[in-house]
Parts: sequence; C-alpha cells; structure tokens
Amino acid sequence: MPLVEEFKPGAKIFNFADRYENGFPTGTFTCFARSPARAGVLFGITAKHVLPQPGDTCVITDGHNTLLVGMNRVPAGTLDCVYFEIPEGVRTQLTQENFIPRGKTVEPTQVWDPGKLQQKVAATQDDDLQTALKFKMMRVELFGAKQNVLGVGDLNKFADPGGTTYINNTQIAKGDSGGYVLDPSKLRYAGLISAGHSLTNATQGKVVLLHAVFQAAGLILATWQDRAHWV
Repeated sequence: MPLVEEFKPGAKIFNFADRYENGFPTGTFTCFARSPARAGVLFGITAKHVLPQPGDTCVITDGHNTLLVGMNRVPAGTLDCVYFEIPEGVRTQLTQENFIPRGKTVEPTQVWDPGKLQQKVAATQDDDLQTALKFKMMRVELFGAKQNVLGVGDLNKFADPGGTTYINNTQIAKGDSGGYVLDPSKLRYAGLISAGHSLTNATQGKVVLLHAVFQAAGLILATWQDRAHWV
C-alpha cells in the first residue's frame, strides 16, 4: 500500500531527526488545515513537542520506505501545537479517504467552539454556578497512534485562557501526542492530545483545543469538500 494512503488523522508520524528507531512513533497526526490567505497550500497539525525544533520534518514510514509529509513547521502561538506544510507531491495524491480519521468511517467537517461556555462563566456572578460550569464534561473519542485504537474519555469543556484543558477516564500512551480528540455526538474535532499525566498508560491528560489552535495560527479546518482552496 502506498505510504500516502496511510497519511490521515490518527496516523503514526515520526520526527525525521529521531530516525524513528524501532518503529516507535514520535507522535500522531491530528488533522489537515488551510489558511484563507494562502491558496493552494495544505497544512498538517500535531503536538509541538513532536516537532520541537526549527527545521524538524515530519515523515511516515513502513519500516522500509519513508515519505516526507511535513516541512517548514511553525508553532501555533504558545500552545503545544505546530502546523507544517504538506509537500505538493503528497498533497496532489490525497483522496477523500485521507480525510477520514483512523477509527472512523466519516470525515468530520467542523471544529467545536467552546466560546459559549467561556462566555457563561465570565458572565455569572454566582460562585457555585461558575464552579459547576467550569467542571462541565463532554464525552469524547480520541485516537493516538501508539494505542492504535479509538478510545473514549471525559473532556473538561472549560479551558484555561491559553486553550488547554484536561481529559479524564481515558488511556494515553507515549506516542499518542497529537492524536485527535473528537466530539462524536456532532462529529466535530475538539482538540489534540498534548500529554498524559504519567509516562505510560495514563488515565488522565492534557488536551489542546483545536479552536484555540486555529485562532492562534490564523488557520481553518481543511476538508475534502473544500479542496478547491488547497489543491
């Protein structure tokens, strides 16, 4: 199977600088994005600590062959997230299947906006109500390349000012970083896995909200339907 067919949200990705020893994933590919200001360019997203240094490139591999899928990585503000340009040779080979995340059968075309809850918290003067709102949870699905299975968890809907929140009652392993977090009730991206609260098999962790990423980077979700903007 050509490597480009493996390049989709939830895919196992590697930092070329790490030489992908033993096939261990550096992280997980989150999703595709585009910039309204840059027609004909497609970006990929993952956690910043997957590609921490300027010049780091993102590749996928089957252990024998390697394909460069990301270059010119740019941090998304101060968030644990970077976006990178997908080379033309890869971009022009993408099909609708590349936009369907691993573990799912349909492509998400929306991003969850936590703004309404943030506004409610800011507007209330009732301490008890404010506390209750800050601890509202949303059942989510998540996919990390190390786990390589669609998992579930409870996402704290209220994020800190920087766009980071927490997930509980889940499983996160090293290599899952960058994995997508999805609101399955409306099939929309909520965020990406940033870190587990322990080095292996964590049941809690941090999530960077994708809405905050896009605001910080001036990007929007790229979909197969809007390919006229990025082909």
